[in-house]
Amino acid sequence: MTRDDEELKFLDLFVGRKLRERRLKLNLTLVQVAERLCVSHQQIQKYEQAQTRISAPALYQIAMLYGTHPQYFFEGYELYSRKIAGEEATNHTELNILLVEDDPKDEFTICSTIREIKPGTRIFSVHDGIQAIEILRNRTTCGDFQRPDLVLLDI
Repeated sequence: MTRDDEELKFLDLFVGRKLRERRLKLNLTLVQVAERLCVSHQQIQKYEQAQTRISAPALYQIAMLYGTHPQYFFEGYELYSRKIAGEEATNHTELNILLVEDDPKDEFTICSTIREIKPGTRIFSVHDGIQAIEILRNRTTCGDFQRPDLVLLDI
């Protein structure tokens, strides 16, 4: 497998994961999506599992069905590809923190303290454990926020 083939496989896996995340976020089944796109549910599953490369027209149709733009499925790919290629250790300068805090005052205090100590730290806050689990299981899309390096829990 050449480097270009490997890169395309990473891209297929990434897009497939984003397709699945978005579908689950919208509480749609494979069958519901397939019926609306006039394809089999197995085909949608193959797209999500990167067994079949998705065409541009199909990606556009899915994006419209999911209420987003096609670019959404590529957001965050650059960081993902570096991580998969093993470059994370050398290029990773940001600290990603998932903060689980239900008190807004405590959340503000923690965030401002962390940003004062380590500027450039990316903090994503959620307000309950269920939201945190969904993020950690990759079922929820958080923009370009990657998997956290650290999880801070409300005690």
